Amino acid sequence: MIITFFIYSMDMGGTERVTHDLINELVARGYKINLICMEKRGFFLQSLRIPQDMIYEVGTVSSIRSFWAIVFKIKKIIDISKTERIVSMGEWPNIITPFVKFNGKSLIVEHNIKTFFSAPEVYNFTFGLKLISKKAYKKAEKILCVSQNIKDILVSKCKSLGKKTSVIYNPIDFNKIMYLSGEDINYSSSKIKIINVCRLSLQKNLPLLLKAFSIVHKKNENTELWIVGDGPEKEKLKALTEKLCISDSVIFWGYQENPYKFMKNADFFVSSSDYEGFCLAIFEALYLRKRIVTTKSISDFESLITPELGRIVPINDEKSLSDAILEEIEKKNRISRIPEILEQFKLKNITDMYLDFLN
Repeated sequence: MIITFFIYSMDMGGTERVTHDLINELVARGYKINLICMEKRGFFLQSLRIPQDMIYEVGTVSSIRSFWAIVFKIKKIIDISKTERIVSMGEWPNIITPFVKFNGKSLIVEHNIKTFFSAPEVYNFTFGLKLISKKAYKKAEKILCVSQNIKDILVSKCKSLGKKTSVIYNPIDFNKIMYLSGEDINYSSSKIKIINVCRLSLQKNLPLLLKAFSIVHKKNENTELWIVGDGPEKEKLKALTEKLCISDSVIFWGYQENPYKFMKNADFFVSSSDYEGFCLAIFEALYLRKRIVTTKSISDFESLITPELGRIVPINDEKSLSDAILEEIEKKNRISRIPEILEQFKLKNITDMYLDFLN
């Protein structure tokens, strides 16, 4: 079976990492894989196990005309490569794929709560593109959502989607995490190290984390906050650390090819997000036996974060977040063994499920 994945780019991000790991797992199993990118760029391109001539670029959407031009380009690639299955990952690919006519089957995989379909008011679309985005999901053959919450939101917008929409969790390559976490970070500190690994975007509400940490640091100066990642909010966040007088205790590690070595050397993980589709970093940290403090942004995964594994606080509540962090520091609880709940996210198991849907 020849499978083509379609994604915006392979930059740093959860959707991109999932796409990378699925492609490499399928190649290892003997499948022929192509990749179509709207923009052929990103760190994850470097370690894909497919030849460069099987990675295509089709450009971005700026108008109705460019939208249909991309549909035509993809159709041409699908025909030439003799693709039998298409898997689209993310917002633009999920809107475009249902309009590509070919003899095989297609899956669109929804990773986000706020999408072109479920939250069109967020995007500055022309009337024509809004109309296309509404039609796309109704035309789709099969929709996979990475959480039950995402599925519920989609179906609430259009009940007819319920019959063709299923839930499939994101895969996590635990073997890779364990291997990479053993690398040295060349940094030592006796302080309590609190970590967040994410893209520095508005969704992650890192100002909340910084404000909560400033409260924590005033009460316990033996603390450090590590932020691993890059993104459009970086300079604003750095300016906020200066304003809060915590710049000496907050380390911005920037984008890291291997975030797991930083997770391994931290004491616990904190997520301050306003919303998440599937927070990969939380489950990766749990695999490294790090306790979690998170906002209620993780929706249907809340039941997995038991008191033995961490704490859940209200969204955008500075005091609750700082209190939870201080309680973690005071109680010094540890996770003694890898939680059994992670078994359901294993790369092998999720890849099997994808193949079931594709077949």
